[in-house]
Amino acid sequence: GFRCGFLGLLHLEIVQERLSREFDLDLVTTAPSVVYRLHLTDGTEMEMHNPVDMPDVQRIEYIEEPWIKAT
Repeated sequence: GFRCGFLGLLHLEIVQERLSREFDLDLVTTAPSVVYRLHLTDGTEMEMHNPVDMPDVQRIEYIEEPWIKAT
């Protein structure tokens, strides 16, 4: 399998349609999953897998998100 990123849902739909039509491929697509690390004001850390799990903003000191440095 491949993990691909797109600029939005429209680009995803275009690529899906072309791969299906031009190469007769059946694709499985899923929503992206990004884990954020939250550092809370009480000194604890937590990992957030879903935005619904975001604590009250006053409890958050800062948030770390994954980055990649590529050339």
